[in-house]
Amino acid sequence: MSQAILVNSSPLPRQVVGEPDRQGILTAIAKIWERSKATTFARVVILEQAVIALLEDALGAELRRQAQQEAYELSESASSFGFAEGSRLAREMESLFHGEAPLGQAETLRLSELVVALRCELEQPSSTQLKLETLLGGCRLRSQTKKEKCGRVLPVGQHPMLPQTILSVDVVLID
Repeated sequence: MSQAILVNSSPLPRQVVGEPDRQGILTAIAKIWERSKATTFARVVILEQAVIALLEDALGAELRRQAQQEAYELSESASSFGFAEGSRLAREMESLFHGEAPLGQAETLRLSELVVALRCELEQPSSTQLKLETLLGGCRLRSQTKKEKCGRVLPVGQHPMLPQTILSVDVVLID
């Protein structure tokens, strides 16, 4: 005996998120970001320490492994909070720290640039914060904008690969 199965081929109705709902979601994300900042920047500090150790030719296997893990965690969390560029920078750092092969001069200098750019990116308002500000009628959540210049100095001590004793990278973020 055969049975017939009725399949409803009509699409499920889509729920439309209105402006008040969207504002609530963005506000919740912004609040979570505020609570997560300390952990996020602690991860950046570990990456900075790893880069400094690398520049001083003192990067051990454990710190390198930890830096790779922190970069991975940052790449995941940064995208969740609207920092797409921060996520990309952290993924590139994770890739460079991956493995056990010695890092050369090019990789070392690139990691130096990346860690400075990552900190700068995370100190700016995220795309989520900017969307919320737009919904709130242009009220600024923070005093900075993405177009501000962000300069950081990363002390590296004396290193044979670098002619200077400090590495300074200025990054201008433009939407």
